Amino acid sequence: MGGTIIASDFDIQGRILSPLPTRDSVLPILPAFFTAARRKQTLSQLAASYILPFTAADRLENFDRTKSAALMARLHHSDYNLQGFFAPLSEVIDVNKVNGLRVTLAEGEIVHVRTSVNAPEMRCYVEARTEQAAMELLQQTAGLIRQWAESSYPDAGFRFED
Repeated sequence: MGGTIIASDFDIQGRILSPLPTRDSVLPILPAFFTAARRKQTLSQLAASYILPFTAADRLENFDRTKSAALMARLHHSDYNLQGFFAPLSEVIDVNKVNGLRVTLAEGEIVHVRTSVNAPEMRCYVEARTEQAAMELLQQTAGLIRQWAESSYPDAGFRFED
């Protein structure tokens, strides 16, 4: 399962490869093969030439769907709510609301939270400069979600507006 949705043209030496508006697991690797061949490198050499972020993912299992929907609604409601929730981590400088909520923090880290469509759980994905930073960010984000879900008043300790 999985894949990448390609929504833009690829220009490969003046020839246009049109978008494929489906989730495809093969098409996204083709540019990597092409670039490696053009540079006369192996894929591992090509990958080593990029400074890529470290990623980490986890899920909060048995997470009540009504609570996850309420949290996502709160975070989508306003920038004030969004900034208030993520304030213990950092300032939010960019937001993408496609497939949950993906925020970029002031230091460049990325946090993506979303409800699962097929299980009662909240999913969390992060990107950071180091493996340790990614793991810490993942734990901190999961902690914020748990804190919100377990509080007797769901907004306790968070800067939210109605």
